[in-house]
Amino acid sequence: MSDADVLIVGCGYVGSRIGVREVTDGARVIATTRSTERFGELTRLGLQPCAVNLDDGPNAQLETLGHEMLVYYLVPPPGNGEEDSRARHFLASLNGARPRRIVLLSTTAVYGDCDGAWVDEDMPLNPQTARARRRADGEARFRQWTKHHRVPLAVLRVAGIYGPGRLPEARLQRAEPVLEPGASPYSNRIHADDLVRVCRAAARTTHDYRVYNVADGSPSNMSDYFFRVADALGLPRPPTLNRTQAEQALSAGMLSYLRESKRIDNARLREELGISLRYPDLESGLAHAIGGSTHDAGTPCLVICINRRLNDENPSCAARGSEALAARLSDEITRRGLVAELRRVYCLGRCEQGPNVRIVPGGKTYKGVSEDDIELLVEDLAGLCQVHAKIR
Repeated sequence: MSDADVLIVGCGYVGSRIGVREVTDGARVIATTRSTERFGELTRLGLQPCAVNLDDGPNAQLETLGHEMLVYYLVPPPGNGEEDSRARHFLASLNGARPRRIVLLSTTAVYGDCDGAWVDEDMPLNPQTARARRRADGEARFRQWTKHHRVPLAVLRVAGIYGPGRLPEARLQRAEPVLEPGASPYSNRIHADDLVRVCRAAARTTHDYRVYNVADGSPSNMSDYFFRVADALGLPRPPTLNRTQAEQALSAGMLSYLRESKRIDNARLREELGISLRYPDLESGLAHAIGGSTHDAGTPCLVICINRRLNDENPSCAARGSEALAARLSDEITRRGLVAELRRVYCLGRCEQGPNVRIVPGGKTYKGVSEDDIELLVEDLAGLCQVHAKIR
């Protein structure tokens, strides 16, 4: 297998974004999902889907898929119990397989309540909810397995994730109440695109068996978060409750968040991984999440070769009309209002089969393209744009 081979276990919101970036950089990416209904979406993103449900126990496919691969493990623990049975099943599935490296997503909840103190990676774990204890169990299992098998591991303890399509808009529209600001504890968050950059940096670091806190370093309280999202979306701010009212009215899940207060120190990811966050505070992150920029998720693009050889007797894309095709394709993208680009390059290989066009992310290449193929190309690009919009 190539050093560029990547396995994403649990390819959802974050995994899709990681996969797009890896594919854009030339990797072959295998993405597991519990539902075959997502195969079309993942395929259009250039990923190779594979059905794996770790609730069913160890899966023999993973021994083959995981060997010598860079593995991103993004599967959350099950919804009940004190242990992460999915992590146990995944590690048992590897059997004799040895990944090149594993990047494991965990959560800052494993630190428990820290009474508002700043928390770095040396803080002892003190998980206080079953959800956090399952995460801590998963970390311990991965740490034990990777050290025994000498597989490098990076554990990312991630704060609350937000980004395009990942804002509490529906909750705000329902006017669900929040705890009044004066009683609300510190909370932390990270923009999805910055999380993807941290994941990829952790996959390429020379540091082994390291833990990284992943947060933007600008903690606030949860009420402030809901207020600022509401303001940015032009929605009414949610009503507030005092602590006594909240204990009676809010869900058990929301109350578990409100009973823990900490400020997450992200110095290690900045210093060891060399990460300069693009969205170091909520103001900049919300502007992107609501504004809808597509840059970090890999804007859909048609890449067309316009190379012309000095000797026109030798085959070249330009000699076969690719420059005129590029103009027609650009006009069609604009006419249909697609959020996509047309990029002219000077070689895609296989000149003897040109004009050559490639769609990215996804990597599908069309050879011998003519004006008769323009409608097909733009239809395929439009399909990718629809899928891409779902992960923004």
